[in-house]
Amino acid sequence: MIERHSYYSHGCISKLRIKFNIETTGRLLLGAILIGLLAGTVAAGFYYTLSEIRHGVNTLYQAAGIDFVSSPSADATEPLSITSARLGNNARTDHIFDYFVVPKYWLLIVLIPGFGGLCCGIIVCTFANEAKGEGTDMIIKAFHLRNGIIRFRLLIVKAISSLVTLGSGGSAGYEGPTALIGAGSGSLLCRFLKTNAMERRVLLLAGAAGGIGAIFQVPVGGCLYACEILYCSTALELNAVLPCLIASTIGYATFRYFIGSVNTTMFCQPFQIEIDSGLFVHIPMWIVFTIICAMLGWVYVRLLHEMRNRVWRRLAIPDFIKPAVGGVLVGCVGIFFPQVFGGGYEWLSPTINGLLSLKLMAALVVAKMLATTLTLASGGSGGLLVPSIFLGALIGGTFGSVVHLVCDSLGCGGVIPQLSTFVILGMATFYAGIGKAPLAAAVMTCEIVGASYYWVVPLFVCSLVHLVWQSPRTSLYEEQVLTPLDSPAHFGDYVIDLLQVIQVKNVVKIDDASVPLNTVLITESATMADIMRQIASSTDTHFPVIDANRSFVGLISLSDVRSAFVSLGDWRLVVAADLAQQPDMFVLPDDSLYTVLRNCHRGSITEIPVVDSAETRHVVGVIRRHEIIAAYNDSISRYRDPTGE
Repeated sequence: MIERHSYYSHGCISKLRIKFNIETTGRLLLGAILIGLLAGTVAAGFYYTLSEIRHGVNTLYQAAGIDFVSSPSADATEPLSITSARLGNNARTDHIFDYFVVPKYWLLIVLIPGFGGLCCGIIVCTFANEAKGEGTDMIIKAFHLRNGIIRFRLLIVKAISSLVTLGSGGSAGYEGPTALIGAGSGSLLCRFLKTNAMERRVLLLAGAAGGIGAIFQVPVGGCLYACEILYCSTALELNAVLPCLIASTIGYATFRYFIGSVNTTMFCQPFQIEIDSGLFVHIPMWIVFTIICAMLGWVYVRLLHEMRNRVWRRLAIPDFIKPAVGGVLVGCVGIFFPQVFGGGYEWLSPTINGLLSLKLMAALVVAKMLATTLTLASGGSGGLLVPSIFLGALIGGTFGSVVHLVCDSLGCGGVIPQLSTFVILGMATFYAGIGKAPLAAAVMTCEIVGASYYWVVPLFVCSLVHLVWQSPRTSLYEEQVLTPLDSPAHFGDYVIDLLQVIQVKNVVKIDDASVPLNTVLITESATMADIMRQIASSTDTHFPVIDANRSFVGLISLSDVRSAFVSLGDWRLVVAADLAQQPDMFVLPDDSLYTVLRNCHRGSITEIPVVDSAETRHVVGVIRRHEIIAAYNDSISRYRDPTGE
């Protein structure tokens, strides 16, 4: 009875495996769940540790007479943040215009980012030199070129160096390191799940989505970000959408579980946007705005890359000193604009609510670009997503303020959208064009500011227009490729697609009347001496055996002939029909080269006979593996140069 029950249980499990594909889909979904839990936990630990470091740094400032407050208030008349200085009673200030404020203990503001940069440089140059700069490029490179593998040491070094850089006031975001740590966690988990290369790449993206979804509390945006960031066009990694959505959602829930008692809402609730017939009146204004975003985005990307390649890499000082120099220069900018410290998270709320003046926002556009470039180009560790979103908010606020001033002077200010609309559109539009993620930028902006998904339509339209205006080469992430066709990760997919359209008759010369020139045919009555004479001058390893009607009987391999000499007593009595095997191992002229390769793999052979039909089985040729490769390369050449020149 027990044996019968075990038999039926085993049969049910086998049927379930066939129906639900447990070995592939189930393993991916299970991996996405585990990675989401792991990414959310790591993001919570990173967030808590960074908060403690910032609290310690703020204590140093307070001891010097500079008061730091914990967070801004949405209804405050004077916006303040964890990275903005409010001078104490014993401090002296020198006012330069109305937005330059020089504190008495300005040297401390210069030294703290410099010390953080020095510590970051020592850590990175000692343990993992590739941990410097932005973390998203490492994820993209691991997907395209490294089969989804990230070194475990890199995760530790990236986490520590980012904590030091961000905690000391470096102008960068914590989404880059968090996404890299989440992606690395996914890569590490794949070692235990024993996944293949395709699954590793998908779970790598799921880890990145889990980290982004957790730290920013954007479950849908985190999924789209991970799937869209690989390419500098409108391409999307579709096969990773579901695992990324699962990991991002679970990472978000896990992060909220650990940090639920802390006020993690960093952004205010914006005004509701009203989309009516006036939207068509505003279209020319939005086009002008996206052109401005495209021009400033080009400047920002060029400044970031050129400063790193032409200035910092050629600077004749040790590499571990460069982040310290960059930190000191960031501190010099922060003396006058403390808003540049950190990613700019706490200043988004005052910008949306219109608490920053026009002159301050215009000046911060330049100051934030410079500070972010100095931090990351010099070798500091951090992300580019939130600094870019903050820049977009400042650009939108500046543009909106100018438009309001002009229209108010003309007496038509009532038809212009409110300032918060410009700010929120700028957040998505600016990053979408230089990060090449229009859909992710639109959805993430909605989730970041707590707006309705009703915003997605105008946000996505402006983001897409910027992507069209901006060159694919102008991207924050240098490891992006144009399309999946350009990614080595998808090379096998397109090999199969191309081989499926090439037929055997296009490669092999079919001869129905006589023996094909490229084939050695062995009759089934041939003796071992006849077989040896026929195959002596051939370079093939498998030979078709035919009957009197030239119909295919089977294959003889060199190993079969060798075994006949060793194992048979009187091998002179052996004929070809005795050695012929695999009578179903043949292809038809209309079969694709992909079918040929699949049959060769199934039969462990490098040559396979071509027959005229499945009924008569008249051998009309043999196709070899090297001929398939040559045909594929020839097709690739014609694809790249259709003219043949």
